Amino acid sequence: MQANISASAEASGQVLALAGFLAEHGGTLAQGRGIDQRELEAAYALAYNLYGQARWEDALAMFDFLCAHDHLQRRFHIGRAACLQMHKQYERALVAYGVAHLMDVDDPDVGLRIAECLAGLGRHADARLALATVAVQVEGKPEHDAVGRRAQALFDLLAQVEASA
Repeated sequence: MQANISASAEASGQVLALAGFLAEHGGTLAQGRGIDQRELEAAYALAYNLYGQARWEDALAMFDFLCAHDHLQRRFHIGRAACLQMHKQYERALVAYGVAHLMDVDDPDVGLRIAECLAGLGRHADARLALATVAVQVEGKPEHDAVGRRAQALFDLLAQVEASA
């Protein structure tokens, strides 16, 4: 029992020291714990590959780790959101996509993903509004043609669903 109390006190001390470091210096949990960018990149590569293999639960665990340790990396939030979306956890995915969207409001791909989640929740009017925003973002930008076509296809599908309801 004494060992458990000592271990708990030691862990509490480490948490307080880390919190003090972050409060004083700012930065990320990774910096506070001495995890360098190379290690984060390796974890991201693993998470990305797991996602590509449709191992979304494993990928989600890695993206959770990455988001917790470097909350400033937008791509970590996008990866986490994509895993949640694949699990049809649309509300949680919307939160993660929302963080990524706040980091770059001009990215139409995240707007499209948000619309997909809204559609998955049956919030078709909200999804169409998000898709209208995507349409404005991609207009006149050939590098976003694919996103524009996907957004238009979803918009048309939602219009058909609404018309048949």
